[in-house]
Amino acid sequence: MSDTQFDIAAEQWLRKHRYTGDAQVLAKISQRVQDLLEQNGGYVSTAHFERAYLELLDAGKIRPFKDPLNSHAAAAPAIPQDAIDFIERESAFEQRRRYANDPVFKRHYDAYANQQKTAQESPDSTLSVEDYRKLPAAQVAQRYQKDRSFRALVDKLISDGKI
Repeated sequence: MSDTQFDIAAEQWLRKHRYTGDAQVLAKISQRVQDLLEQNGGYVSTAHFERAYLELLDAGKIRPFKDPLNSHAAAAPAIPQDAIDFIERESAFEQRRRYANDPVFKRHYDAYANQQKTAQESPDSTLSVEDYRKLPAAQVAQRYQKDRSFRALVDKLISDGKI
């Protein structure tokens, strides 16, 4: 069993069945899943996570939680910063290579691409100085080159003497 398969099954379980942001609870569930796999063998699946959850709940080691991650829109994890950094800094060749070989990165890359597409289709009508300063310099440079509406907003801040 690879760590990637384990992570994919865990993510699917969190998205479709149950979600908690409590790292200690997730660690207990993950450990129980690994124990189940060692005892019974086989391939990791979302059913292992559900079984581990129910066993720990019955044993009183965790408290119940039920809503899947999809129902927690605000709690949904963003694209990890290391994936964003890789996408924004590495060459197209390296991105394609990792995209072809890493299914977790592929999901993050697709989410990033959709996020960029949505941002370009519905540009912000305003950009405050605070919002501008919150953005990483690499992202500002990239968006300034690629996004005309963002460029216009930044140029307006510059012409107004705000930045």
